[in-house]
Amino acid sequence: MEGFERKVRFPHSIIQAYFGYRVLWQLGERGAGELVEHVLQPPGPSRELLMALVLLSRRRAARVRARREGVRAEVTKEVEERLRRSRVRGHTLAHRLCRAAERRTDDPKALDLYAAAVEIESVEDTPRLLGDILDEVRRTWAGFKGDRRSLDDAKLRLLKQLGAALRSVSDRIDTTPLYEQLVQIGVKEPSYSIRLAVAQEFGSGGNPAFAVIRGRIGLNTDPVQEYNDRLGELKAWKRGEYEQWAERMARARAAGAASRAGTERIGRLQQDRRKLNEEYRGKRVVLFREFVMRAWMIPMLLGSVDEAHRDEARERLTKWLRHLDPKATGGAPDLPLALEAALAQGFKYAANRRIRHPRAHQGGRADLIRQAETVLQQSRCWYAQVMLLQALCLWRLPDTVGVHERERHATPGRDGHDGGREPPRALGGATAVQTAERWLSMAGTAHRAPGHPEANGASPRRPLHPFVAEAGDLVALTLETGQPERFLWIDEKGVADNIGARTGAPLEYRKHNLWIPPSVGWSTLDARAQCLVADVLVMLNLIERDGHPDEVEERMIRAEQPGTSSLPPCIRSDRRPLRPDLRAGMADPPEPGTTCPPDCKFRLCPTRPGAVCRAGRSGSRSAASSKPCCRDEYADVFPGSCAGRHRTGSVCGCGSSTVSGSKWPGARAASAVRPAICCLPGQWLVPAVAGGSSTWTPGSPASAV
Repeated sequence: MEGFERKVRFPHSIIQAYFGYRVLWQLGERGAGELVEHVLQPPGPSRELLMALVLLSRRRAARVRARREGVRAEVTKEVEERLRRSRVRGHTLAHRLCRAAERRTDDPKALDLYAAAVEIESVEDTPRLLGDILDEVRRTWAGFKGDRRSLDDAKLRLLKQLGAALRSVSDRIDTTPLYEQLVQIGVKEPSYSIRLAVAQEFGSGGNPAFAVIRGRIGLNTDPVQEYNDRLGELKAWKRGEYEQWAERMARARAAGAASRAGTERIGRLQQDRRKLNEEYRGKRVVLFREFVMRAWMIPMLLGSVDEAHRDEARERLTKWLRHLDPKATGGAPDLPLALEAALAQGFKYAANRRIRHPRAHQGGRADLIRQAETVLQQSRCWYAQVMLLQALCLWRLPDTVGVHERERHATPGRDGHDGGREPPRALGGATAVQTAERWLSMAGTAHRAPGHPEANGASPRRPLHPFVAEAGDLVALTLETGQPERFLWIDEKGVADNIGARTGAPLEYRKHNLWIPPSVGWSTLDARAQCLVADVLVMLNLIERDGHPDEVEERMIRAEQPGTSSLPPCIRSDRRPLRPDLRAGMADPPEPGTTCPPDCKFRLCPTRPGAVCRAGRSGSRSAASSKPCCRDEYADVFPGSCAGRHRTGSVCGCGSSTVSGSKWPGARAASAVRPAICCLPGQWLVPAVAGGSSTWTPGSPASAV
């Protein structure tokens, strides 16, 4: 404890919040509200005070629910509640927090105030303020300002509290209108991470969230046809606006441009044309984001709705998947590759829920596994195949329900106290490899490559993409060890943005509803998984950049190159075209393909200046990378690795390559790939291969491989 003249400070926030709550409890809700009223003004309040207010609300709610039941008790309770919420007794804590947040129109601190208000209101018997809070948040969402990291973190905290509150009050009020507002927030949010958080909270909403989909989209609506129709309407609107602009420009030129007024009028029309292009681009991006979020959410909803709604959820998902089936489309699949990848991500988000997850239903789980295997066969995109392999792996891991609660497998903990021990989650080595081989043999089999038929007369299948083959190896390792947090990840940007934490006792029982919790980060991953994440991030950054959705789709098609050259030369061999030395904020950044070798068919280089992770306006996940991928933090996390042996800012190979003769199922396809690197700005490291093993030595860009 640190003492001051008129206060004391505890080094741990939770302890400080707890003692603050004990003081506030002595004052009562009204007295505590009046006491903290002035602290709610800028620049406060502290996070510890907000936690203390939340603890205070929990204590009050527990006392109210512990009272005796009966008609008289119910009447007394209703009278006291009306009196508590009246102006005579002052405002409730949640109301005071909301008023303080409304006065801070662009301050990210208001988001923390709203999050605390949501948490406090969620324990009320009738949480009347939730709708008002969500409506105000939706209205002011785009106006909050601040540095990007702090703002995104505050938004994520609020979204998690909103999701938890909506799930907890769904049996007391109708939360469907609130989920509708949550979707509206997500569609117009430019940050990929925040849109993903909205989709995950919505996908865990069960029946109330699914009612939003039912209200917005008819049961007989084909999602891909709807997407194409709305895109066609948007393009028709753009053509009409262009025609009107051309007529105005023609009249301006006919009136004569020699005068100063005529020149100014033409200049204004040119500005109008640029604004028109920006407006179309913005509408096009919002449309794309909406359907990407829908593709994320529909598999998660199938896993979270109950039996009464499962048939309809399954039918809605089938409408998406029908566009991957060559038989249903009469030839080539017509689902855009970006939406195919988003669907695969949705499957993995649903697979991350363990059986003990409150929103995981066994019936939906079986449907999702069956659908995921079908999509794996029909997938065309390497990224979708990687996501589906990881999803199937998570579903395959042995899991149990309530082991700790029933005190099974009880063994003394390492600290000497009795505790639960996690049941075995690993499969035998042979079983793990055979399972991964079966999934790899399914990947993309619905699409055969041109060439000589195989011995059984069938068309030859396309070779595995190297990233898919390496993902198959990691899946086998996951099944063999039973440790998914070491070899799998839920989202590339999320795992790259976090250093992560790992448990000191992996066999101890962990009462977590997710296989891979949000605490997992870069340092948690095995070296081979780090390599694959780094290469996937580089490839996705090359494809998605910050471009128009149509441009992203065109680059995704180019990236699906058949044959042995499934990776561009900048990933496979020569790293120089990536140009990681380009700085963000360039007035005229190079166009994709300008630094590619003449014989490169991909035409993707260089990387977007200043970006090494995913983000982007069109729904991609870019951003100048912050963080654990960065050299300083990586050297702290891995002091004995190559990151710690070279200067800050170096480009690094942070793991071993797949060696020839490996027993893993993807070894043959992956053995031709050079060791993966983290594409980070700065000095290059050159792989020196000797005796079948790879080491890394400092080098210059001219000698980089």
